[in-house]
Amino acid sequence: MRWAARVLATAAVALATLSGFDQAQATSDPGYAPVDRPGPALRASAADLRAAVTCRGDFDSDKEPVLLVPGTAFTYESQFAWSWAPALTRAGIPWCAVTPPYNTLGDLTVAGEYDAYAIRHTFRKAGGRKIAIVGHSQGGMRPRWALRFFPDTRKMVADYVGVAPDMQGVTLYAPALAPALGGATCGVTGCPQGVWQQLAGSDFIAAINSRQETFRGIDYSVIYSRTDGLVAPATTRLTAVAGAGYERTAIQETCPGRIADHLTNGTVDAATWALIMDAITHRGPVDPSRVSPSVCGRLFLPGLNQAQALAGALKAPIQIATAVATTPRATEEAALPCYVFAAGC
Repeated sequence: MRWAARVLATAAVALATLSGFDQAQATSDPGYAPVDRPGPALRASAADLRAAVTCRGDFDSDKEPVLLVPGTAFTYESQFAWSWAPALTRAGIPWCAVTPPYNTLGDLTVAGEYDAYAIRHTFRKAGGRKIAIVGHSQGGMRPRWALRFFPDTRKMVADYVGVAPDMQGVTLYAPALAPALGGATCGVTGCPQGVWQQLAGSDFIAAINSRQETFRGIDYSVIYSRTDGLVAPATTRLTAVAGAGYERTAIQETCPGRIADHLTNGTVDAATWALIMDAITHRGPVDPSRVSPSVCGRLFLPGLNQAQALAGALKAPIQIATAVATTPRATEEAALPCYVFAAGC
């Protein structure tokens, strides 16, 4: 997979330029909303919310439906339409996918509300059966905004699978990449809100992790790579409460020595996919001991050949560049919505 690693490494470097600068400072605990306070009305229009969700498959089947959530600067089409979504279809698993505004580089509190809508929509399509959320990078972290501030969504979710999720924010600092942004930092030239809000220490990260990071009745599976060049393994951790299943595993625990970078483990990697499938097809969180070692001899997830993987990989740098160029920038993190706080709106 060296060719794919080289292509996707280029995309990872491009993405790293977005996430490697001034870390926002979180305010001291301002008093966050109680975890069971009902969520507010969603700010986006009903038409925009509907347009952001794509669904395929037989939702009357007995298989647990999946909600796919793409990573930073990506959409369902650019990340999953050629990778995870067809793999789910081949497995007979119905799925929906959500694409928030600005390719997930816009305000993450708004994107989190799109996630709340997508959870409810997928749950309804499944006739009230609980669903699995499967996301990569930001998409493995951000849906917890819906679970935290829209508590009705918790009873709709059985499994939460985050692949390379920046649960505690991005800590990477890459001064050598500063020329890519004209030699200046986010505080001078500006960065998209989706970058500001993912930095470790941001108000967004403090809010999404406030009071409790997991919720009883949901099984959380975190899958990460020790060779991830963007999301540090330590930042993928969650603190589990009683009654919430939780397992965190490195891809290399299943396949020692495997090279799985940030983007391959969110698109093409066979070992990552095997761990995802284990999590969503068994009771409880992921259990690496159930995954056959034979997967380590395969590069790509089922049904994906080298030509398809290369075609998808080559689109990644273009997708990231387009997303960055078309997303408004700001020189500071946006204020959090009032519903986040104990005082309310």
